[in-house]
Amino acid sequence: MTEIKSIKVDTLEGILLEDDTLRLVLLPQLGGKVISLIYKPTGKELLFRVPHADYRIPRWDEPFVRYDTGGWDECFPTIAPCLYPEGSWKDTPLPDHGALWSIPWHCQLSPYEVHLAAKCMTLPFIFRKRVCLEPKGKVRVSYEVENMCREPLVFLWAAHLLLRITDDWEILLPQEVDYLRVNWSKGERLGKLGEKVDWPITRDTEGREAPLHTGFSPTAGCADKLFTPRLSVGAGGMWNRRTGEYLVLRFPADLVPFIGLWLCQGGYPEEQEPKHFTAGIEPSTGASDSLEVAYKWGEYAQVAARSRCQWWLELKVAQGEKPML
Repeated sequence: MTEIKSIKVDTLEGILLEDDTLRLVLLPQLGGKVISLIYKPTGKELLFRVPHADYRIPRWDEPFVRYDTGGWDECFPTIAPCLYPEGSWKDTPLPDHGALWSIPWHCQLSPYEVHLAAKCMTLPFIFRKRVCLEPKGKVRVSYEVENMCREPLVFLWAAHLLLRITDDWEILLPQEVDYLRVNWSKGERLGKLGEKVDWPITRDTEGREAPLHTGFSPTAGCADKLFTPRLSVGAGGMWNRRTGEYLVLRFPADLVPFIGLWLCQGGYPEEQEPKHFTAGIEPSTGASDSLEVAYKWGEYAQVAARSRCQWWLELKVAQGEKPML
């Protein structure tokens, strides 16, 4: 049985979803951000939170890094700031990490799930999601994008889901993945935009071995954003070799065909403290942080005029043997 209720988080209104296995807290006023996901059998928090950060309502179009960048945000219709690439809205500026994380969402509670919706500030979209807890440690999020105009629109969406990590955690990707593509790498440690690197162990540009899946350290001083090739299996996750805890994401690969990996080991933010130590496993409709770049590469999502598109994301937390994806 899931309990759903309103709570206070600092000065903001929050929503708590809790059952025997999971405790989830989200903030409708802050882009529908999920700020906490606790696995109750161990009492451990799974989501990364920036040390000493507070939850403040952002000013529109300010950089994402000036606010709390931890937890789970929805990035839409882009991740990196860029210009919309086509049609009547061509060259419309799209803000950093998208148009949804920095605005309040409409929220409605039902006995079994939370309904959230927001109107995109830059393009004629309405973005909706429904969040519920399911038995055996599952979070289910159902998404819908509605195009309100008379021409097709293109977009990127990513679940910007940042996790707490130690050197015991191992990132899991489908067996079909044997390389990743660089989106950004601090100091071009792994190469330039679009270049390929081996998965799970590669070499940096100086020829040194560079594991990408495990052995993380907060003092490594590196930060890398990488994307999988197009997937036929919609799954990814993490597993703790010491405790057996794991988190697995599943999603429809025909609609969400990529995963972005954000591997931050003390190398970001570049110009401020504290440095972050986190891994992001981010199901995505495109294979670049920029909608402009994804459009050029033909790796983006599209919704027809006056139409809707839907997809879902399932997150499972449990303990046991290493999951097979």
